[in-house]
Amino acid sequence: MTIEESGFTEPLRTTMTVRVRLSVKKSAETAVLSTAGRAGGHSSMNSLVEAAIQRELESLATQFNEGDPFPPNDGRFRKGRPAMTNTRDGDEA
Repeated sequence: MTIEESGFTEPLRTTMTVRVRLSVKKSAETAVLSTAGRAGGHSSMNSLVEAAIQRELESLATQFNEGDPFPPNDGRFRKGRPAMTNTRDGDEA
């Protein structure tokens, strides 16, 4: 069942777990603390991460999908190590 077929509309939220370098996490925390309440700032880590993911999705759509947004996943997604170990910024999984 797709998101559309489920009858849910935005803002449907879910939890996801990712691993990031400690320095990235600490810088993100400082950015949230420093920008909360300011125009263009973020009042939570969730807000910062979601905005960053959205900007990256727009960039990837432009680069790889003729500018068209990627459709929502149909529910299947791989688990474990990435399919290609050569990641964009050289990070290990």
